[in-house]
Amino acid sequence: MLLAACGDSRLRNLEVGIEKDSLIKLLSEGAPAGDSLPNLYKHEQYFVDGKTFDIYMYDAKNRKAWLDPLVTDEELTPLVVVDGKLAGTGWNHMDGVTDQYRIEARRAPK
Repeated sequence: MLLAACGDSRLRNLEVGIEKDSLIKLLSEGAPAGDSLPNLYKHEQYFVDGKTFDIYMYDAKNRKAWLDPLVTDEELTPLVVVDGKLAGTGWNHMDGVTDQYRIEARRAPK
């Protein structure tokens, strides 16, 4: 299943179930060489109910949290990886993860 996303070709090429390494490779298109997490604003990892959750915040402008801390949630797209495979993208999916597993990704309450 392909995931639709606001006109960004990198996000449009993602499929649920894609491996984390392949996800990062697809997102690196057009990013500067040497960036270990290209086009990802930040990454957080959680272990809940026996599952490993990697929450990546995609940023088409390749900004980084430590350099530009004022980027808003609306400017980012969450990518939810569970046990090494993409489970879903976008705030609707992330909000479902928050409700089910109490993993909070938003800076402000929804």
